[in-house]
Amino acid sequence: MRFLARYSLLVTLVLGLAAVGAAQTGSKESQKADEILMRIRELDLLNQILPIVFTKEQVTKILPAVERARKEVAKAEQNELEAMKKLDEKIQKAVKEAYATGQVPTRELLGEAAKLIKELTLKRLIVASQNADHVFRVLDDTLNRGQKKAVANALEPSLIDPSLDKEKMTEEEKLRFFVRIILLDPIAYDILVKLGRGQIGK
Repeated sequence: MRFLARYSLLVTLVLGLAAVGAAQTGSKESQKADEILMRIRELDLLNQILPIVFTKEQVTKILPAVERARKEVAKAEQNELEAMKKLDEKIQKAVKEAYATGQVPTRELLGEAAKLIKELTLKRLIVASQNADHVFRVLDDTLNRGQKKAVANALEPSLIDPSLDKEKMTEEEKLRFFVRIILLDPIAYDILVKLGRGQIGK
């Protein structure tokens, strides 16, 4: 499994490039570059998922958990939008005044915005943790011993989070990490769907 761990560096590189791309202009060139980045990410996910050799029956058990996670994320995003809309009127007014009069936004408004972002970030982390926990339990109940070992050795966590030491992580922690980084990636869902339908490896 050293091959998989070594090439999981693609995860870090793709996410890093995507973050840089967020500051681009939205031109056709940057959009095309984003599409290529997503294909690279898909390639890396295939590199992590296919060697586990999921059966169609296993995918059928895992997919509902992933689908539930996607719904929870969508619900959280809707709640985030509603919370931000409540503050947006104040923000738009402050931006307009800043351009019109050169008036610096008040500390109170900046503090209110910072508090909202902090709260939304915390809620997002809670949703992510709950989703990972649910999918992990299903994965743990579904995979055989060999597959669990393959999953545990598939990634090099320190390449993504330098604070993690693979040698000190339990198998459960490694499986949870795989769930968070690989199975809960939006692109992974489409891969799992194709596996469940027998559209891969015909």
